Amino acid sequence: MGECVVEEPEELKLHLGKTTEVEVEADAGVVGKKLIDALPELYPVDAVKAGVVIGDGCVKVNGVVVGHKYVVHKGDTITIAPPWRMTSPVPAEDVPLDIIFEDDQVLVLNKPAELSMHPSPAHCSGTVANALLFHIYQKTGLVGAPEIHREEDGGDGLITSYCHPPQTGIVHRLDINTSGLCVTAKTFSAAVELRRQFLGHLCQKEYMALCHGVPKESHFRCDCNITKAKKNNNGIKMRCVPADSGIGKIAVTEFELVERCGDHSLVRCLPHQGRTHQIRVHLATLGFPIVGDRLYGSAHAPLLVERAQETGAHAKKKHVRAWKPAFFETKRHMLHARRLRFSHPKTGEERVYEAGLPADFEAALQAARKSLRLF
Repeated sequence: MGECVVEEPEELKLHLGKTTEVEVEADAGVVGKKLIDALPELYPVDAVKAGVVIGDGCVKVNGVVVGHKYVVHKGDTITIAPPWRMTSPVPAEDVPLDIIFEDDQVLVLNKPAELSMHPSPAHCSGTVANALLFHIYQKTGLVGAPEIHREEDGGDGLITSYCHPPQTGIVHRLDINTSGLCVTAKTFSAAVELRRQFLGHLCQKEYMALCHGVPKESHFRCDCNITKAKKNNNGIKMRCVPADSGIGKIAVTEFELVERCGDHSLVRCLPHQGRTHQIRVHLATLGFPIVGDRLYGSAHAPLLVERAQETGAHAKKKHVRAWKPAFFETKRHMLHARRLRFSHPKTGEERVYEAGLPADFEAALQAARKSLRLF
């Protein structure tokens, strides 16, 4: 597959360097950390881009430009100028969006399966990022404008250039085949605040999953750390390791059995963090892989369970019952982000949104109940 080249008409190239600075105060979570490690927790950039931003002199602490190794102190005021050297801007595209809520700060979407959050080599266009740009352009009439509305000039600081990869408005992500709710920021100040909430685990996300197997307990959890899988491991990207191993990132997911469906179960999932594939790998490790999960389900699940038991990660085995393959087929894994709670970045008001199960999930659930084959 060739390299994904993202092109955008000149009139739509509105760059992040045209926007206002953002000022944040160091909180307890970043005190004592080096600036390069603390910045991704305060501002929506990853570790690589944090190095670029600091290296470009775009970051000041208490009014002074500092380097990567500066140690953050309590009460430090960190000022970030949006970086110039982000990668290619993403083009605006007219992709339909199911918008649950929108105001001048945030936009809450009900994302369908098969819609990617951002461009990648496998999906160069037709993503949520492309759609958001088109939506913002249509709403504001900024197409062809030489600059973004600047907050200091009375503007609203709207994000009108999602970079590749996006570093701003998309503050959390759903896998391409996971459906459901996600919130995006429309201004830089909203992006910073929402990013803080997600990194601080102040937002609550609730998912529904249709799984192979039936737990014997109505409430159970997995607290295995998650780390990258070894190469040549049947394509599996992430794996579980014991929580006390000192390996990987802390990951805790609470589960509730909602309904028994023959040899399958409908499970409510409450992840405490947002690790890559957290729910999928936790359920597979416990012995309840998600129906339709080509990566962690099917033939891979027994291998995951066996290795987890060998390392002690699966200490509580009393709630596990062996699962059988589904009597039906699905085109994607049956995982849906049903509920989302966060504090509005401007007003501080608690906002809660819900999205019902999509049609394909309902069909799979009905098939599980009736043990019918889908074609």
